[in-house]
Amino acid sequence: MAPETSENGLGVIDRRSFFTLFAIPRMIVLEAIAAPRMPDLKLIPDPETQAPVFEFRTYLSQPPLDLFRKAGIVPIRKSGNTYVIPFASLSARQSAWAALAVDEEFRKFPEPKLTHISIYRRLA
Repeated sequence: MAPETSENGLGVIDRRSFFTLFAIPRMIVLEAIAAPRMPDLKLIPDPETQAPVFEFRTYLSQPPLDLFRKAGIVPIRKSGNTYVIPFASLSARQSAWAALAVDEEFRKFPEPKLTHISIYRRLA
């Protein structure tokens, strides 16, 4: 057997197959539909959700995520102060943010300082 292959009980697997299946994270491609720079594409690790719409929001400080979840806004990734939020559709996105805006508990909090919003759709 060649040094780049090994028997794993399921058949022969080579290095390329190993890295493709196990070591390299699956990625999805997102295309901007509302962003400061267009056209724009993003490549992010697959969030294991089939949502077709993703919103990227950047805040100066952490927003009240428990109230976000209550309104149906559930970030799946956080990088620094940027949150990636999946939505089933643009209308579901609008409904979720509208629900948060009228939430009495949310209105008691000082409004989080938002510095960036961009919306992307899933391509692959």
